[in-house]
Amino acid sequence: ELFGIYIFLSSIVPLASVFDFGISVAVVRELSLPDLPHGQKVRVWQTSLVIYFLQAIALFIVTYLISTLLFKSLPLLWSIKNYDPYTIPLIIALTSFVNQINAHYLNLPQAMQRFDIFNSKTLLVGTANTLLSALVSVYTNNITYLFLIQLVFHLFTLVYMYSYTKTIFNKSESTL
Repeated sequence: ELFGIYIFLSSIVPLASVFDFGISVAVVRELSLPDLPHGQKVRVWQTSLVIYFLQAIALFIVTYLISTLLFKSLPLLWSIKNYDPYTIPLIIALTSFVNQINAHYLNLPQAMQRFDIFNSKTLLVGTANTLLSALVSVYTNNITYLFLIQLVFHLFTLVYMYSYTKTIFNKSESTL
């Protein structure tokens, strides 16, 4: 039962990431143009960051409200150990926020055809998260910790991708 609840709640972040409205395709296309001047690439990059940041704020609010509503209205979720209708929704909303910002940063390695860097999110968020979550679930049945692990690995990805961005753009040009 608890695993089903975990899978159900874990699906919120990937579902929220669908709402980028094609911005990623446009950004990747623009940044991959070989004749585009560096200054124009910087403007595209900064505009993309603003758009993704606004989307991330909207997703944070929506995922928090939906998650909180689910926690308050679905009796099945009340069976979670240390039930709190606000903590897990907050963690899920923060993860959605960070994931959306990561989506912005993942556009750059994709445009530069650095799929080794691009696929690092899969390694960090997917593989490492799964292994550590499995290990933690052996010692506790509190899924709050599992959602915290997801958030931490999304944050690791953000730091890694931000560092990569700094190698492509000058420090003053790739503001976060």
